[in-house]
Amino acid sequence: MTLPSPADGGRRRIRLPEFDYSQPGAYFVTICTHDRRCILSEIKGGEVRLLRIGSIVLEHWQSIPSRHDGITLDEFVIMPNHIHGILVLETQSHPLPGVIGSFKSLSTKAVNAVSRQPNSRLWQRSYHEHVIRTEEAQNRIREYIENNPLKWHLDRENPATWKPARRLGRAELGPYK
Repeated sequence: MTLPSPADGGRRRIRLPEFDYSQPGAYFVTICTHDRRCILSEIKGGEVRLLRIGSIVLEHWQSIPSRHDGITLDEFVIMPNHIHGILVLETQSHPLPGVIGSFKSLSTKAVNAVSRQPNSRLWQRSYHEHVIRTEEAQNRIREYIENNPLKWHLDRENPATWKPARRLGRAELGPYK
């Protein structure tokens, strides 16, 4: 079986093909805003200051355990144009893609209701995830999330680090080539 390639108009699969994302475990998730717009927060002196949309996103993230039994939240941060969080599925539970899809849908609807723009996109398609396999790895990821605002000036998601591309008119990411 061959996976569709972006050149063929298909989307690259980013999930582990045989992995059961409903099994108990910890998952590190990153979700980016549509077009990587900096609409969630501002970073000043390494401190996160939530914007109105970021406050709505925080409320919906914190409500995940009340909507999905067997899920707890761990470390979390709202950056200007993306979020990082650790979700822990404590029991055979709702599959991670469904949990994230629900979060993205509900937070988008809430933001659109407040902004009175019913069809605006808040999030990019899909999301990035990493299955956390050890407590040591989870501790490293917690530290990464906690320190992320301090490193915003180096973050590849920070538009200030983007350099104009030499071809194809795309952004080339500064220190992360």
